[in-house]
Amino acid sequence: MNTRSYFPKKQARMAALAFLPSLLLAGGCAVGPDYARPEVQETPENWRSAAPVDAPTIANTAWWEIHKTEPELVALIHAGLENNKEIKMAVERLAQARASLGGAGAAYLPTVSYNGAAFRGDPRTFSASYQNGFTAAGAINWELDLWGRIRRLNESAAASYFATAENKNAVVLALVADIATGYFNLRTLDKQVAISEQTASTREEALKIAKARLKEGIGNAIDALQVEADALSARTSVVNFKEAVTLQENALCLLLGRAPGPILRAKDTRPKDIWQSFPASARQVVPAGLPADLLRNRPDLRAAERNVCAANAQIGAAIANYFPKVSLTGTLGFFSPQLKGLFDHAGTQGGGSLLGPLFDGFATYHTVKGAEARTREAVLAFQQTALNAFRETDNALSTLHTSRERLGLLQKQVAALDEALKKIRASYDAGKIALLPVLDADRTLFSAKLALVSAQNEEQAAFVNLYKSLGGGWRTADLKLPVINANGGLSEPPPATVTP
Repeated sequence: MNTRSYFPKKQARMAALAFLPSLLLAGGCAVGPDYARPEVQETPENWRSAAPVDAPTIANTAWWEIHKTEPELVALIHAGLENNKEIKMAVERLAQARASLGGAGAAYLPTVSYNGAAFRGDPRTFSASYQNGFTAAGAINWELDLWGRIRRLNESAAASYFATAENKNAVVLALVADIATGYFNLRTLDKQVAISEQTASTREEALKIAKARLKEGIGNAIDALQVEADALSARTSVVNFKEAVTLQENALCLLLGRAPGPILRAKDTRPKDIWQSFPASARQVVPAGLPADLLRNRPDLRAAERNVCAANAQIGAAIANYFPKVSLTGTLGFFSPQLKGLFDHAGTQGGGSLLGPLFDGFATYHTVKGAEARTREAVLAFQQTALNAFRETDNALSTLHTSRERLGLLQKQVAALDEALKKIRASYDAGKIALLPVLDADRTLFSAKLALVSAQNEEQAAFVNLYKSLGGGWRTADLKLPVINANGGLSEPPPATVTP
């Protein structure tokens, strides 16, 4: 069967030229509000617990530089970044966001489709006559983005991609901080086990002496029972701390993405002053500048801002539905009563379509209002995230400074109690006092030693929390937020994670 073109070639060329202005307009405008960075009205002028300095800070010091005196910890962090399941899930979420961005970008391109059919019957009527028929056709459809609907959808997808990348960075930062905190907790428990075992051994030796004196008739049965009770109390502490070691090792194994088991850690060779272990740049805590400038370094704030951008772009995409969709269409078809000659004759069709709403029950209106509300919610979420960031940083600074002060006081207390115990024990050995003051002094010193180790760990944890609250591990060059280009695509690669 012969087929013919619906448009002569000359008319087809004229139709294409008629749509040329539309093609030019497609890159010109986009309805809806352009993105503007949201403001945070409640911004503290400075941190209360630190004076500004002009040196590099821990926020711009890589974690492997901060912890280089602990190679075992660095190895654990490397293992966690490689095997942690939360990290792997964050990577997969980033891949999903990248795929969504690619899908949104595909809307810029024309769609090409095909179809074919074979039938037996009358193609025009329902008469009793029958004949074979074969068809094959290809079609093209290209929506012209006159109002920027596709552009806004791409802008939203790109912003969502960057937000997902920042959320992944936040997971990385949290993992580094959690592994460091867990490692220091484990080291602290090791020290507490050692202190408890040493105290238990000392008390058990004292118990032997008390029992020997009791046999010689110069001792006191009550004193021996009190010494035995204190020795058993210290042994109970050893058991409790060893149990805590196992639980802490298992918690670290979960972060490392492996089955429960022992954790390799360094011996206690760390300087008594934690600050001596860190590079000089890390000891300068906060740089000059407003907190808001510094906290742009935090991945969660950067992700929250990208979420505002994504929501804002959805407003324009919704508003564009008020306007007609203009598309260029074209079809190339073949029909033949015999399969052999199917492609001998072709029919073509070209033109455009205009599809616009007249009445949709106010569906578009409500879609726009919903997009505007989601954008306002995203702005409030960004502002809330900023306030929480200010709170966490100020708290971390305060805790760090108070923990250092508390640590100094406890060090003096332990030294005084140790000296007092020596003198009290000398008086007891000389027969000048009873055993009870010796036991009381020993209990007090034992508790103070455990408290001192806990205070050292609190200082380490406060330092890690400050590092985390400042968005630590990022270089100054990485502080600039990603930019969405005019077409909604990626003008910069996603920020690098805090890995070497």
